[in-house]
Amino acid sequence: MNRLITTIILITLSINVGAKVLDKDELLNEFSGQYISISVGDKTYCIEATESGFSPINTIQECQKITDVSIMNKGAVCIEDDETVCKKFKRTSSGTYWGSENKIELSQSLEGLEKVFNKSNDNDSSENKGKEYYAKAKKYFKKKNYHKAYEWAKKSADLDYKGGYFGLGMAFLKGYGVEDKDKEQAIKWFRKAAEKGHTSAQFRLGLLLMFDNGSEAEKWYTKAADKGHLTSQNNLGYMYSKGMGSSIWGDNKKAYQYYLLAAKQGSGIAQYNVCLFHYKGMGGAKKSNKIAEKWCQKAVDAGYGKARSLLEKVKSR
Repeated sequence: MNRLITTIILITLSINVGAKVLDKDELLNEFSGQYISISVGDKTYCIEATESGFSPINTIQECQKITDVSIMNKGAVCIEDDETVCKKFKRTSSGTYWGSENKIELSQSLEGLEKVFNKSNDNDSSENKGKEYYAKAKKYFKKKNYHKAYEWAKKSADLDYKGGYFGLGMAFLKGYGVEDKDKEQAIKWFRKAAEKGHTSAQFRLGLLLMFDNGSEAEKWYTKAADKGHLTSQNNLGYMYSKGMGSSIWGDNKKAYQYYLLAAKQGSGIAQYNVCLFHYKGMGGAKKSNKIAEKWCQKAVDAGYGKARSLLEKVKSR
């Protein structure tokens, strides 16, 4: 099977970093006496921390109304408004987060907490400026003026804009506008963009970590794949089929699921693999020459030449 399954693979370099998850005692000790705001999409939750627990703040107009907030024994903070959502506080080099994406800010007083909302208006302005600078970086890149492209990407990144971070990652990955290629720097900047939800950065980060840090690569690929990124879906299929990441012994069921997602988007490689899975009856795929033939034909029509020999084998059975 390993000889037949193919996909896109690129050689990578990895760097080992992780977030520190705070437990219940750390939450109570570190945040006691402070006011916490958590940005979640277009909502902001406001919480008061004491030595004994967290309680909601519903007195500030801009704060999302909270029915209850509690800390579970293992440290997850549960916030209830229309529904209850529980996530752990994680500290990374770029700040503390509720879950992986919802950044928190701390204030020493209610007045300080109110200033957070004024600050968010400033952040909106910074984001617009960051987007503008990144657009300039892309224009210079198209003109092959890589030094100028790098300068504007750096200005964009300095304003905490995810596109600017991605631009810097590409600069160091390809050696555009910098002295030399530097994969560690590329990983650093892609990670910053990925943490802010940049899909292409999540894919690039997965790619660079794929062989040496499979579990983290799997994490970032999954985020991109779940947003429809085709190559991330393909590469996850490969990882699960080979026992990389969390699937040490392999997981053909997940491999099939991700190959199928990519196949439905028109990937010839994925269509070939879906054909193979149905031909072999692997990973929960129904063993069926008829279904296998359909997918092999699609792969051939998509220009994936290797599918021809498998198609002939399927038809001969």
